[in-house]
Amino acid sequence: MLKNLLKPWLLPMLWCALIFYLSSTVPGAVSGPPWLDFLIKKSAHMFLYAVLWLLLYRALKKPFYVLLFTFFYAISDEYHQSFVPGRHPGVMDIGFDTLGGTIAMIWTEKLLPKAPKLLKKWAEILEII
Repeated sequence: MLKNLLKPWLLPMLWCALIFYLSSTVPGAVSGPPWLDFLIKKSAHMFLYAVLWLLLYRALKKPFYVLLFTFFYAISDEYHQSFVPGRHPGVMDIGFDTLGGTIAMIWTEKLLPKAPKLLKKWAEILEII
C-alpha cells in the first residue's frame, strides 16, 4: 500500500530536491552578452518548473492545485536562495517559474488533446494523460 502511495510522488520529490540543490549553488555567468545570460537562466527556470508541473500533474491530476503548488514552491525556492551566499531572491524568478508551470498546464490541457497520435501515445506512456 505504501509503495502505491509513494510511487506517483517519488519523481516530483526528486525533482524538487534537484531544484533545491541547484538553488544552493552559486550561479555561473554565461560568457557573452547580458541578454544571452538572461535568456539562458530564465529559460532554465521555466524548464525546471514546467517539468515540476508535469511530474506533479502525473501524481495529482488537478491542474489548478498543481499550478498553485508550483507557485508556492517557487516562492520557497527564492526564500531558500536568500540564505545562500552569492545568491539573492527575485520576484521575477517566481514569475518565470510560474510561467513555466502555466505553459506546461496549457500544453497538457489545451494542446495535447489536439496533438498527433504519436505524441498522445507518449503522453499516455508517461501517464500525463
